[in-house]
Amino acid sequence: MLATQLNRGRICRGPLSRSQRPIEDIRRTILLRQPLWRSALILALLCFAVQASTPGDPPARYLISNVPGIIQLPNYCGPAALASVLGYWGDSVTQTAIGQKTFDKRHAATNGAELLLFARDRGYVAFSYDGSIADLKTRVAQNLPVIVLQYQALDDKRGHFRVVMGYDDDRKLLYTRDSNYESVRAIPYATFAKLWEPYGNWSLIVAPTSESAKLSGLDRNNVVLHLDLGQAYLRRNNTSLATAHLREALRLEPGNEEAVQMLTQISSRGASGRHRIATSNGAAQ
Repeated sequence: MLATQLNRGRICRGPLSRSQRPIEDIRRTILLRQPLWRSALILALLCFAVQASTPGDPPARYLISNVPGIIQLPNYCGPAALASVLGYWGDSVTQTAIGQKTFDKRHAATNGAELLLFARDRGYVAFSYDGSIADLKTRVAQNLPVIVLQYQALDDKRGHFRVVMGYDDDRKLLYTRDSNYESVRAIPYATFAKLWEPYGNWSLIVAPTSESAKLSGLDRNNVVLHLDLGQAYLRRNNTSLATAHLREALRLEPGNEEAVQMLTQISSRGASGRHRIATSNGAAQ
């Protein structure tokens, strides 16, 4: 748990230069050794007919077709991903405005906890949690795009936020908005899992209050949520709320090292008069 939690603030770099990008079409994003998927597949997905499925199960394929693509500013994959999801919900807030509140200039990175709290401050229902591919399919089939934090690529271990907006069980593909590209990107399930696992399958759902019934349960027994909120409030110097969330994280997971570390920081403050707030990669400012 500790390694997963401490990885969440790794740097999200800006758009890759042409010379840096991997080869050809969908493989440009992350796949150097996978077969080339035809770009026409993406267009075909817009016309998907929902196949029969077991009641309660998501359909075999689904695409949320109106999630806007936003090309990120340098190192702004987090603000761009959140702007894309909020744009889907009809909110015109820009990645620049989001970045002004969430971007850590010292570390040239955005912490997922800051995106969570930004959305909540704006009046949205928002939950971070450790997800799964099955969960992603369920959420997408409910027309809920999901922000995930992953490696940039199999051979590039920098952190990168993407928005999951579709899937195809027959082809074993997930469809994403990646702020390095204008078009929808397809990632095979197996590759997606390898990119995601180092960050503990970190996921963020943001939706208007009218959709809150679809998110029931995410506020219960959710260690990740309380760790993220504790960290975000600590970075804002709100030690009261930070302490409350971190203690709840410890109640749910006794001995959680990240919660212990941040609570120790809070208790040791005051002597120097200078707040030392740990970022998610363990640095201090």
